[in-house]
Amino acid sequence: MKKRLNYTLGYILSVGFCICKSLAATGQTPPAQAGDTKMDIDIITIPFKIRPGVRGLPTQLNANLSTALYLGKRKELQNSGYGYGVFAGLGSVTMNPYVTRQAIDYEYDGFVGSVGIAGIYDAKRFNVGLAMGIDHLMDKNKAKWIYQHQPWVGILFGINLN
Repeated sequence: MKKRLNYTLGYILSVGFCICKSLAATGQTPPAQAGDTKMDIDIITIPFKIRPGVRGLPTQLNANLSTALYLGKRKELQNSGYGYGVFAGLGSVTMNPYVTRQAIDYEYDGFVGSVGIAGIYDAKRFNVGLAMGIDHLMDKNKAKWIYQHQPWVGILFGINLN
């Protein structure tokens, strides 16, 4: 599973960067006009995730940074736009006895892959929005982590690549 996730993330990042480079190299993208719908490629960061209460723990606000590649559709307005799409990326989570049902007796930052959907407001170069996704812990404690594949909601900030 880990190998498949790594290949998938690598493929998504490669395709996104190739599309951006080819659009920039040709210079043939016409300027967007109000009412146009176009493909959107962004680099986003999710600085806050809200995880619902699980197995006796209350709702959690996690401030571990995640970075992802976002692919979606954007509707152009006069000086801005809005859109929706999917994302895939990498991040970290705090692992400790509380989030593993006392299965470990130490604390560390675990490496996760994140996937999900997002809605954004696009102010030409800078984006802000809401994301909903799941995380996949990529180490030996993934079966013990109570948030493995559990949904979360987060705030996102991003930069337009196209």
